Amino acid sequence: MAHIPFGASIDPHGYLESMVKHGYVHGEDNVVEYYTQDVGGGNSFSKAKPQVFRVGDLVDVQVSFVVVELRQQMFKMVPVLHTIALVDGNFTQMARRKRQGSGATSANSVQTTLKRRVGYGTITREQEKKGHTMQLDG
Repeated sequence: MAHIPFGASIDPHGYLESMVKHGYVHGEDNVVEYYTQDVGGGNSFSKAKPQVFRVGDLVDVQVSFVVVELRQQMFKMVPVLHTIALVDGNFTQMARRKRQGSGATSANSVQTTLKRRVGYGTITREQEKKGHTMQLDG
């Protein structure tokens, strides 16, 4: 597999590129393309830099899943990201305008992080009725 150099917008300090001498390869399968939806919507997109994406933006992603053999008869499914397209950044823009209008500056504003519950816990009957569990047929 041929090495494809990282772009300046992906690796501005060259940290990822320095990993090549340690046996790592950034190949064609690892390239992610970034797009923004053109004004007016539709199916028209333009290339973008990854810095345009913010937490809260609505995006469209294209991924594929590859099954890799780890050992004999042991496999792992690995997601491979291909493209990220910014569909709507209005929520982020409105929030930024609201922060700027309220006098908050980026130095003293606090960024909220998303919290996810990880793991499997006990599920009550009420939660099950509300659809908090995934059921598989078969």
